Amino acid sequence: SAATGVSVAVGPPQITVGTWTALYTFANSGFGFAAFGSASVPVQDVRIVGGFLGQDAKSEIYLDTYGDQHKIDGTFVELAGTAATGPTLGTPASNVGSGIEVTGNNTTVQLTGVHSYGNSLDGFYLAATSNGIGNCRSMNNGAAATAGRANGINVVSGRAVINGGTF
Repeated sequence: SAATGVSVAVGPPQITVGTWTALYTFANSGFGFAAFGSASVPVQDVRIVGGFLGQDAKSEIYLDTYGDQHKIDGTFVELAGTAATGPTLGTPASNVGSGIEVTGNNTTVQLTGVHSYGNSLDGFYLAATSNGIGNCRSMNNGAAATAGRANGINVVSGRAVINGGTF
């Protein structure tokens, strides 16, 4: 403010990114898709409908949004951290990364019809307050053979409702 001579940044109280349809990523040196928010500016309503995310160095989908009402539907997430990656495929396998990783800084996430296969760590690593999993497949995960991280679904906090699927 002018009275104190201190500049105060004013931003939105929250943002939304809308729906990402037919999202495709392959062999990135980091995440396939990542959404980061903060306690003061949460990212709300991340929606991913369809697509393929594979062979990225870290988790294929990573949500650390401080937000709510995320939905991932009909998407394939495969081989996170399991093979050479990067622009020239010259970066060695990281042996880290889950198909979908949701931190405790999220309120709700719904996974429907997601196929998670062959990732270094868990197929789904979930720590949101409320995690819903419906008719998903999560198989052959844990390729890095890290103790406790070779799961189809790893719910580390919050609650989970699982309705159908193959794990």
